[in-house]
Amino acid sequence: MEIYRPYKHRQPFEQGVSTFSNFTLGLGLFLFSILAGLAAYQEWLGELDAGTVGFALWVGLASMAITTLSLLSPLVLFIWYCRRWNHIVYRDLENAFEHDLDIVESIGQFPSEVLSYTKLWLQTRVSRMERRMSFLFGSKTAAFSLLFLSLNLVDRVGGFNIFSRTFSHEITAANFVDWLAVWGLSFVLGLSLATLVMRRLTARYSYQVEIIGLALEIQSPEPAKSGSRPHLES
Repeated sequence: MEIYRPYKHRQPFEQGVSTFSNFTLGLGLFLFSILAGLAAYQEWLGELDAGTVGFALWVGLASMAITTLSLLSPLVLFIWYCRRWNHIVYRDLENAFEHDLDIVESIGQFPSEVLSYTKLWLQTRVSRMERRMSFLFGSKTAAFSLLFLSLNLVDRVGGFNIFSRTFSHEITAANFVDWLAVWGLSFVLGLSLATLVMRRLTARYSYQVEIIGLALEIQSPEPAKSGSRPHLES
C-alpha cells in the first residue's frame, strides 16, 4: 500500500537526463579526487614536475566543465517539463489512478469485516498520533517554527561556536550553563524532527484508510458501486 511516487514512473527522456546528470557528477568527483591527490602530493611529499602540473591543470579544468554539465542537466529537464506540463500532469494523474486501483483490487479479496476493522484501527491510530502531536506542538506548522526558533536560540546563546567549544571540554562548573543550553536545543530539535516523522506516518496511514475505504465501496452490493474497473482514455 505504497503511495504513488511520480519519480518511479519516469519517461525515457527523464530517466536519460537523470542518468546523464549522475554520471557526469560522478565523473567530475573522480577527476577532482585525482586533482586532490596530486595537490596532496605537492603539499606533503615533494614538488611535481612540469608535465604533471600541466596534467593536473587539465584534470581540474575537465572536472569543472563536467560538473557544470551535471548542473545544467536539470535545467534542460525543467524546460522540457515547462513545454509538456499538461501531458505530464495528466500522465501522473492517470498513473496515480491506476496505482490506487491496483492496490484496491489486491486487497479486495479480503472480507469486508476484515477491511472495516483494519480501517477502524488505522483511523484510531491516526487520531492518537494527531492528539499526541497537538499536545506537544499545537499546530501543523509548529514543528517548523521550533526548528527556526532553535536556530535563533543558537545565535542568542553564542552562535554555533558554542557546540565546538562545549563538546571539546568535559562538563565542569564553568561550562555547565553551556552544556544546559546545548541539551535544551538538542531536546527541542529532537522533538521537532520526531514530529516531522510522525506527520509522515500519519499521512501514510491516512492514505491507507482512503484505499481501504475504496475497497469497501467496490465490495458494496449496490449496482452503482460494483461496476467494472474504470479506465482513463487519453
